[in-house]
Amino acid sequence: TKQSEQVEDFAHLVSAERLLGLLVPLVKRRRSESPSRWQNPDEGFARHPPGMIPLWRMIRDRQRPSPPSPRAICRELLCAFEEGITNLHLTHQLEHFFVLIRGENGDWSGNDSPEARKLAGVARKRLWKLLVRHYAEQPAALAAALDGAPMWTLSRVVWGSQRMNNRPSKGVPFRNWGRIASTIIDACRESPSVMLPQLAALVSTPDGFLRTGGVERTSYKFAAEGTRTLFGDELAVLRLFDVASEFPPEGQEMLEAIKRALTASTANSTALEGE
Repeated sequence: TKQSEQVEDFAHLVSAERLLGLLVPLVKRRRSESPSRWQNPDEGFARHPPGMIPLWRMIRDRQRPSPPSPRAICRELLCAFEEGITNLHLTHQLEHFFVLIRGENGDWSGNDSPEARKLAGVARKRLWKLLVRHYAEQPAALAAALDGAPMWTLSRVVWGSQRMNNRPSKGVPFRNWGRIASTIIDACRESPSVMLPQLAALVSTPDGFLRTGGVERTSYKFAAEGTRTLFGDELAVLRLFDVASEFPPEGQEMLEAIKRALTASTANSTALEGE
């Protein structure tokens, strides 16, 4: 926003402590908003909360003579997670900008020290605990927290931005995952238009690229092994997509991959029953 840009112009006059103090008020201001309102044509499907990127840039400014310490950033971030957990895309954006380790390009205001990495782990674990505390066995609340969010929001919250592109084929994202997994399935049954796109991003993986009419797009495949690890019954998960009708444009390739897997699994199941 223009106001954020004006503040950023004078950020060097603002102490690190005061800048950090802006994070929780920003979260409180944005948590009741639908992420669908944050669409910026220049950002594609990103939907960054207004004010988040300028504040992140000011906090991690390497030219600042006394930048905030990783410990101070972690302290404010944990408070921001507590305040923003009712809006999971907002929570994901906090994790993405303030926790993700970006190597030499910086994180935690450009600090890539062992302490920063340790505190990043602390922050992620707190986020996952909040996820379980607020949403386990609460499918309606989970769907409400994802309403209007991009379809990859839930997968990035549960895996963390650091692991999102290198998800292990075995193992679950965090302790007590089973309580969240069953809640996701229940939420898909209750609120399919909101939750099925989120589930699709959890159970599909990129599988190269397709070129159509000179336009390159990502191809996807159904992650059968990963789905069994996360949810147990692969076919039960696939059958949830029988009712999938409205799907975001960026998820059409995922949906087609899942539908193909559903057709194949149904045919195999029918064949086995006939033996």
